[in-house]
Amino acid sequence: MGPRLQEGASGMIRNVLVLFSGNVFTQILSFLSGLIVIRMLTVQQYGEYSTITGFVNMITLPLAGFFSLAIRRYLPIYTREGRHDLTSGLIRLSLMYAAGLSTVLLLIFLMGGDWISSRVLRGVHREYLLLYAALVPLMVFNSPLSATMLGLERFRAYTLAVNIMPNSFRFLHLVLWWLLIPFKMLGAILSLITKSASTLMATLYLLRKDLGALLSEKPSYRVGEWVRFSLPNALRFVVSYTAQNIGVILLGTTRHLSDAGIFRASSILVMGVHNITLAFSSALLPRLSREVVSGGGVDTTGRVSFMNLSAASLMIFPFILAGEWILGFLGPDYIRGYPVLLIMSLMLLMEAWTSAWQGYIIARGRTDLNLITYSISSTTSILASYLLIRSMGLYGAAWALVIESSLNALFRGMWMLRISGKLPIDIRQVLLILLMTGLIVFRLWRI
Repeated sequence: MGPRLQEGASGMIRNVLVLFSGNVFTQILSFLSGLIVIRMLTVQQYGEYSTITGFVNMITLPLAGFFSLAIRRYLPIYTREGRHDLTSGLIRLSLMYAAGLSTVLLLIFLMGGDWISSRVLRGVHREYLLLYAALVPLMVFNSPLSATMLGLERFRAYTLAVNIMPNSFRFLHLVLWWLLIPFKMLGAILSLITKSASTLMATLYLLRKDLGALLSEKPSYRVGEWVRFSLPNALRFVVSYTAQNIGVILLGTTRHLSDAGIFRASSILVMGVHNITLAFSSALLPRLSREVVSGGGVDTTGRVSFMNLSAASLMIFPFILAGEWILGFLGPDYIRGYPVLLIMSLMLLMEAWTSAWQGYIIARGRTDLNLITYSISSTTSILASYLLIRSMGLYGAAWALVIESSLNALFRGMWMLRISGKLPIDIRQVLLILLMTGLIVFRLWRI
C-alpha cells in the first residue's frame, strides 16, 4: 500500500500556511546567518565567497533538479490512481540519476579545480573552491528527496527537514565559529555543508516509511514521458539560474570582488522575500495537478497570485523606508547597494505576482512553454548583464534581473490566455502593483 495524500477542502490553505510559516522562520534564520557571514568576512572575502558559491551552484542546482518537478507533478496523480509501481519507478530513476550526476560533477571539480580557480574565476583560492565542491553530492540528492516530500504533500515534514532544521544548525554553527574559531572563510563554507548534510539526514529519516513503501513496490517506468516533461523545465532552469547568478560572477571577475560582495548582500534580502512567497507556489502545484485533470484551476491560480503579491508587498515596504539603514547595519561599505535593493524589488514584485501562473502552466503539462519563456527572458538577461555591468556596474546587474522578470510576466500571461482563455487578474492586483511600483520608482528618483 503506497502513501496517502492529504485530503480536505481546506488542504491547500493549510499547506500554504505550513510552508509559509516555515519559510518565514527559515528566512529569518537565513538573514541572520547571512548577516553573520558578512560580518565575519571582509568585503573582499565576501565577494570571493559569493563568486565561488554562485559558480558551483550555477552548475549544480539546475542539473540536480532534473526530475524534481516531474516528481512533484506525477506523485499526486499516481497516488490518486493507485499506480504505486509508477511512483516507485520515478523515485528509483531520480536516485540513480543523482548518483551518476554527483560522480561526474565531483570529477570535473577535482580534475579542473586549478584551471577554474585561476582562469575562470580569476584568482579565487582553489582550496575554498574544492571545499565547497564537496557539497555537490548533498545538493544533488537533496533535490529529488525534497521534491518527494512535496509530491506526497508531506508539508510539515518538508518544513522541518528542508527549512527549520538545516537552517537552525547552520545558524548555530556560524554563531559558534564567529565567536570562538579563527579562519572565518573556512567556517562560512563549512556552514553550508552542515546545512545540506542535515537536510539530507532529516529528509531520509522523515521519509523512511514512505520511501520504504514506495521502493518495496515492483517498479514500472515511463522514462520517455518523464524525460520529455522534465527536459524543458531543466533547460529553462539552466538558463534562468545562470541569469540569476551571472551578475555576481561577472562583478567578481570583471569588476572587483568587493562589488560582488555588495551586490550579493543586497540580493540576499530580496531573494529571502522571494523564497518566502515561493511557499504558495510550492503548495499550489500538487493541488493544481488534480484540479487541472478535472478541468479547473484558473480561479485557484488567481487567488494565490493575489496572496503572493500581497505578501511580497508587505515585506518589500521596509526596504523602501529603511533599506539604507538595513544595509548600513551590515557594514558601511554595503550602503552603496541600496539602489540595487530597490531595483531588485521591482523584479520581486513581477515574480511574486506571476509565479502562480507558471504553476498553472506546469500543471497543464506545458513545460515546453516555460522553456520558451526562460530561454528568451534569461538569455536576454545574461546578455543584458554582460552589457550593463560594463557600463553601470552594480546597478546594471540589478536592472538585468528586472528585464528578465518583466519578460517572464509577459510570456506567462500570454500562455495563460492561450491555454485557459482567461487571465487570472483582478482590480486588487492591478492597484497593488501600481502602488508598489510607484513607491519604488519615487524612492529611486529621490536618491
